[in-house]
Amino acid sequence: MGMEDDERDDEGKTLERIYLLEQAVNTMERLFAIFLQIHLSRKWETEEITRMTEWLQR
Repeated sequence: MGMEDDERDDEGKTLERIYLLEQAVNTMERLFAIFLQIHLSRKWETEEITRMTEWLQR
């Protein structure tokens, strides 16, 4: 019974890692979509570049 428990624990850890990686990838995809939405808008040149420049000069 000890070996079965170890195998289940290993499988559970693997499944958790897969889930966490999927969450990380989904988050990165959402952040990139937001970035593209802003970058391709008119706000990029009129507002965002100024804000980034001010932030970098701090």
